[in-house]
Amino acid sequence: MMKRKGFVPFQREGWPETINPEKIKRETAHYKVLDLSKETLIWVSEHGGERHVHKLYFGRGPISWLREHLFAFRVEREYLALDYLAKRGVPCSHPVSWTKGFSPELGGRVEVLSTVEVKNAISLDDIWKHPELTLSQKQQYLCESMVLIRRMHEAGLHHGAMYIRNILFEQEADELKAPRIIDVPRAIACYHCLVGDPLATIDLLQFFEPVAEALGETGLKEALTAYGLNAQEQQVFLQKLKHYRPTKHTRNKERAYGTWRSLFAKNSKQKSVV
Repeated sequence: MMKRKGFVPFQREGWPETINPEKIKRETAHYKVLDLSKETLIWVSEHGGERHVHKLYFGRGPISWLREHLFAFRVEREYLALDYLAKRGVPCSHPVSWTKGFSPELGGRVEVLSTVEVKNAISLDDIWKHPELTLSQKQQYLCESMVLIRRMHEAGLHHGAMYIRNILFEQEADELKAPRIIDVPRAIACYHCLVGDPLATIDLLQFFEPVAEALGETGLKEALTAYGLNAQEQQVFLQKLKHYRPTKHTRNKERAYGTWRSLFAKNSKQKSVV
């Protein structure tokens, strides 16, 4: 294949040997398995004094093959989205490389994204469910996350799966710091500020949907203030959240518009540079 940004040749040295949950070695001298699910294998390994997290997608069917060859591989899209954020100074899991290949032991056609490990990571979802934290403490971390999401939108990226599990905090001693964006294979890079855009609204609706009831209107307004919405904008958003139903039709329609706008913005940017 033509050389693409971040792509490295497929190789299996030091990888888990199988995706069979009964036969896989969970920890060896080369790696430690973090998760094995229906379509994903995640492990961490050492590379020159740095720990890398590898996310392998297996069982890729014909529809995935067609989409990947017409547009881009899933891990390629995620690599490019993380690279987009990193270059704009938005904290995220730092991309290392991506690859694709074929391995019967790993489920046939596979693709792998490698990123730098976030040390002692804990997701906002785990923080939200922590039984020993008060609602006020949880809200503090949620507001920090809103500042991060604002930076992402100002940088021009639509996440596409902006759930609370996709923000990681780094644990250091008794502190949680440096929240980061992760898991962005559905992202759209739009090359212009998205604050106020329907794509940004979709991200915010996805983010708040599971926590809105516990926060209540006061808590939601505090979080939206951290994001940067004024009182009038908050009322408009709260009405949308009240009637929000997470259907694919609504999301896909806005994503289609967003993709068109992003392509136009990217082409305009390239032309202006020339």
